[in-house]
Amino acid sequence: MPVQYSSKYPVIDFGKMLLNRDGQTLNLMMRYKSDCWAYEKEWRVLTDHGDKQCELVGKISKVIFGLRTSCNFRNSIQNLCDAKKFGPCKQQKLRGSLKLSIPD
Repeated sequence: MPVQYSSKYPVIDFGKMLLNRDGQTLNLMMRYKSDCWAYEKEWRVLTDHGDKQCELVGKISKVIFGLRTSCNFRNSIQNLCDAKKFGPCKQQKLRGSLKLSIPD
């Protein structure tokens, strides 16, 4: 599902979450991010099958590593990308700026 970007926190009823345990509140929490990240156009896959592969609902076009991605994690993801025949990229901090550059 696509991430929802907002300048405000979503309204979360923790009492409902504890009583119903239907996953809707957790789903809401996992779908929201600050609107300053809207350029990412991120999608998230949420499943209750834990530690098992699941089918993707769309084609992955790019994997972008964060500035502080560990080498071990990056290598694991790199292996998956190699198997799917596309290369991930790493964002770069622009010198003298708070902005990030994400290669095309």
